[in-house]
Amino acid sequence: MFAVAADARRLRAIEAQARERLSGEDMARILFLKPELVADALDRLAAPTEEPSLVRGYRVKVSRTTVGAAEAQDRRAAVARVIAQSMRGLPKDK
Repeated sequence: MFAVAADARRLRAIEAQARERLSGEDMARILFLKPELVADALDRLAAPTEEPSLVRGYRVKVSRTTVGAAEAQDRRAAVARVIAQSMRGLPKDK
């Protein structure tokens, strides 16, 4: 899960509130990021992996592949658009 904030002060405040209310296990699942770092974090998560698991008693291998450069660029652009749209309604800090 990503917690995204436009400025470092707000991001630290969000992280402090999360530490007060969430367990250490839940905190390990959250990445606190500035908007410009979200695309890089998504790229790291999209690395190809092969995970063996059990589904209804059957051993299953799930493999995920990386996307092509053009598709990765399209995805980055889509993420940037969503972040930009969500930041339009935020009040300006002085």
